[in-house]
Parts: sequence; structure tokens; C-alpha cells
Amino acid sequence: MKSIFTLALSLLSLVQAAPPTANGTRFSIDGETRYFAGTDSYWIGFLINDHDVDTVLDHISSSGLTGNWPTSRAARDVVPMLSTSGQLTSRPISEYPYIRSLDRSHMITLGNEGFGLPGATSYPYQPSEGVDFVKNLAIKDLDFGTFHFYPQSWGLSNAAGAAWIKDHASACKKAGKPCLFEEYGTSTDHCNIERPWQQASLQAVTEGMVADLFWQWGDKLSTGQTHNDGNTIYYGSADANCLVTERVKAINFS
Repeated sequence: MKSIFTLALSLLSLVQAAPPTANGTRFSIDGETRYFAGTDSYWIGFLINDHDVDTVLDHISSSGLTGNWPTSRAARDVVPMLSTSGQLTSRPISEYPYIRSLDRSHMITLGNEGFGLPGATSYPYQPSEGVDFVKNLAIKDLDFGTFHFYPQSWGLSNAAGAAWIKDHASACKKAGKPCLFEEYGTSTDHCNIERPWQQASLQAVTEGMVADLFWQWGDKLSTGQTHNDGNTIYYGSADANCLVTERVKAINFS
């Protein structure tokens, strides 16, 4: 049985020659420094059937996608600031040098949603979740920044995505670090709603954007179709053609 660790590394680089690296505000994977398209999926790491693992990896690889595995998922209350609970928390900052000492070949990131950001004073820009995106970027051993966008659950309009992406890119460029649009999704009209976010991210490549990963990848396994959380984009579907196949073409010709 393939280990989750092996699976994670395979998804990260899809049999790459060397670990990805950050070069200023850009990513370099397999010697290529450019913009990358990718995907997330919570269920992939739990696969125990070798055939299912091979099927999913083959589908992702043939689609031209890559993936990301941060040190935490949607982390909050993690920078040395007063959170909404009044707690001063700095523990994760001290962990980064330790992680770096264990493995100096791979990049480190936080995996948070990107709250606490200059550009507006309303949610989700303000740090009410206990996170400050700019302060996180200043952590020495943090290699790149991450942010998410789920307008339905956040009470935002779909059109707010363009500014959200641009403002994060600007913060990353100022910090001199890459910016990864790590998660985004909607439960309806995936193609028409999410495609503009992908386009906005690619257009901000000179500002620090390096990749976007939609939530989430769906596939057909030996046990049947994977779980559909409403945001799922299934391999071979019309949504996949729009957000994956056509997306990769657009990046390759950009």
C-alpha cells in the first residue's frame, strides 16, 4: 500500500526531478519557473487501494495540474497579535525554524484563508479571525503566502474575488514572496463563477501570484464516485473541461 507521505509528494510534484523552490515571487517546479494550475482534495490522502491511487494520480497528471500540502489547514490565531479571544499566540512562529531544521529541501507555508489584509475594512479583510496575512508573510521561514475564497459562506458577492486576489498579490509582492490562491469554490455554476477568479489570478502573475488550486478534485474510484461537497469538480465533466482543460491551455499560451 502506498503511504500517505509518498502520495503527498507525488501530488505535489507529479514525479518531479527536485522539490519545488521559491525564487522571489515565483515558483520553480521541475526547472520551470512560471504560473501553475492545481487542485486540492481532502480524500486523496485516505486512499488505500493502489489502483485508485494510480488512477487519481494519472488523471491529475494528464490534466496538467499540481497540488500543495501546507503545514496546517485554514489556520487561525497564529500570529503574535491579539485575537478576538484576547489570546496572544506565537507558538507556530517558533515551529518554523524547527521544521526547516528537519527538512531544508521543501517549502513551508501556513495554509490559512488570507484574513487580515490591507485593502478594505470589512470582512474578510479585517483581522477578526485572529489572523494577519501581512504579519504572517513576514515570518522568516515562511516561503509563500496562501489565501482562500468562498463567497457564499463568507457572505460576499462572486465579483469580490478579483479585488481579493489582487490585494493578496500586492501584499506578497511587497514581502518578496510567492502568493498561492490555495482554495476557492462555489456550489453552483462552477464554470461561469470560478473562471473569472482564475483569470484574475493569472493576470496578477507579475504582482506575485504563482498558482491557483480549486476546491476540490472529484473522481470515480473502485468504490464509486468520490464525495461531492457541492464545490467538487469531477474528472471528465463539463466543469473540468472549463476549469481544468481550458485553464491549462490559457496558462500555456500566456
